[in-house]
Amino acid sequence: FFLHFPNYSFQLTCGDTHSFRLHNFIGILSKMEDKISKLQEATRKAKEELEKRKIAFEASEKAVAVAKLLLRELTQEEQERITVTETKLPELLAEYQICKDSYETSLNRYETNKKYLEKLEIK
Repeated sequence: FFLHFPNYSFQLTCGDTHSFRLHNFIGILSKMEDKISKLQEATRKAKEELEKRKIAFEASEKAVAVAKLLLRELTQEEQERITVTETKLPELLAEYQICKDSYETSLNRYETNKKYLEKLEIK
């Protein structure tokens, strides 16, 4: 009988080539299972990392919002006396950007792993 997988074709027949081809087929399946297993583990770790990064990103986003709110609540006179560099806003904005970039990188990694895992599991 004939089996077809992308990039691989096998014809299992009786005779001398039967065991050789069957052995190759089993080897390829074993390698695919190993790849899927490794990708499942990488996807699981990427999801855990994504969840941590999301929490940090959301916390930094809230910190920036609170700082902006506090600055807006200052009287006109107080706002004229201080400069932005005298506040924590620049550090909060820098931390926000770092958290945002980190979160987006983790999200992309997780989505890519998940996409390839789904493709491999369908085959």
